[in-house]
Amino acid sequence: QVLELATLTDIGKCVEEILGYLKSCFSREPVIVTICVQQLLKTLFGTNLASQFEALYSNPSKTQGKAQRLGSSNLRPGLYHYCFMAPYTHFTQALADASLRNMVQADQEQDASGWFDVLQKVSSQLKNSITNVTKHRADKNTIHNHIRLFEPLVIKALKQYTTTTSVQLQRQVLDLLAQLVQLRVNYCLLDSDQVFIGFVLKQFEYIEVGQF
Repeated sequence: QVLELATLTDIGKCVEEILGYLKSCFSREPVIVTICVQQLLKTLFGTNLASQFEALYSNPSKTQGKAQRLGSSNLRPGLYHYCFMAPYTHFTQALADASLRNMVQADQEQDASGWFDVLQKVSSQLKNSITNVTKHRADKNTIHNHIRLFEPLVIKALKQYTTTTSVQLQRQVLDLLAQLVQLRVNYCLLDSDQVFIGFVLKQFEYIEVGQF
């Protein structure tokens, strides 16, 4: 959960090292590693809790549009967006707002005379965070280079999906792939033989006939 409060500036130099550790641990704890990979992707793309502070300085009328951040195309959002992405974005926004209020209230109780200093300090911290998030969100080349580092772990996850009997792991792998689709990351070449997609389609067939 530390990555919820991190930005690309904080972990940019450590991404490759972190992925190396996760790759080593995958065979031991595949579910936890997959969750960590998802959290790392959120940090790289600025969709974690830290990025939600940006809304504090944006026009309130744009708040609704912020829930569609991941759907950057002109296509109408689908069921997945309305059922999962939009509620999740609003939830993290509420957490960010609550965290800020609690921080300000705590400082106010400790030193009521330093109210202006507290606001100035919080404002400075948030502006610095927003500046860093905005700067690196726009740096597509940096993100693209990092994304290539995820390929070995994604390949491992796809292979593990077709061999495991763990429903929890399969669910987490599908969740990871759904996240990649929302982030417009195309890893279809990693399944050029269509082994993974064929396996998933076979599962749907089993579900339809009640054998799954």
